[in-house]
Amino acid sequence: MAAAQKGDYATALAFFDRSLNLRQDPRVMSNKAMTLALAGRLPEAEALAQQAAGSPEADARVRQSYALVLAMQGKTDAAAETYARDLSTDQAAANVALVQKMRRQGV
Repeated sequence: MAAAQKGDYATALAFFDRSLNLRQDPRVMSNKAMTLALAGRLPEAEALAQQAAGSPEADARVRQSYALVLAMQGKTDAAAETYARDLSTDQAAANVALVQKMRRQGV
């Protein structure tokens, strides 16, 4: 993730691809999905995040990343439903509202 945090998405994606060639770990898939999202490739990010979140090995963080990708695309109902799997309804709504605010601000 360090490369992605520095904006070097190509390097980060190559790293995740090498890792995923060894094992289809939902945490690695989720990290790759978030990198795709940061790179502006939201449809790809959503597909991969959904696959990761659907894994029996997925944890709350993986599901929350999927919800974030949904919210980033304005899919607020689906995002709130996904957030609510691990959070209270109020916290799920707050997370969606925060992402909506960020989208309006162009973040």
